[in-house]
Amino acid sequence: MNAQNILTWYHVAAAWLAAHGLKILAIVLVGFILNRTANRFIEKIVRKVVVSNRFLSAEAEKKREDTLIRIINWAISITIILLGSLMILQEVGVPIGPILAGAGIVGLAVGFGGQYLIRDLISGFFIILENQYRIGDVVNLDGTGGLVEDISLRMTTLRDLDGTVIHIPHGEIKR
Repeated sequence: MNAQNILTWYHVAAAWLAAHGLKILAIVLVGFILNRTANRFIEKIVRKVVVSNRFLSAEAEKKREDTLIRIINWAISITIILLGSLMILQEVGVPIGPILAGAGIVGLAVGFGGQYLIRDLISGFFIILENQYRIGDVVNLDGTGGLVEDISLRMTTLRDLDGTVIHIPHGEIKR
């Protein structure tokens, strides 16, 4: 490779970075700032909007708020990451139309095949919305008891007295 080829390659790379690299950097920065701002905003909103229950302690209310904040922030972060990734792929020159069409087909297949997953998600949404239990509570779910270590939209993670971690899909919880 001679000096002329290296110089030509350098100019092409510099031109591409000037045109596309700055846009990609801007997408990443805006996504990061948007995510941080949304997380703070969601925390403030949830702490103000959640109606306190006179039967629950302040600690129990804080656990409920923290659970809601974590789940909403997770959903917003995933959305921002997906949108930012699609924008970056488009900026790099990857056509995103086929990706979106493929995602739609996969979504349709998952909808038909993932009825249990959808049942778990809907049940989890109502468990969290109705404040049935929170992280840190001790519960007995259909004969399986333990300390609630984590709640997601899909499942609850318990730790029993022996230290065994148990994952229970929300759709499996009957009482």
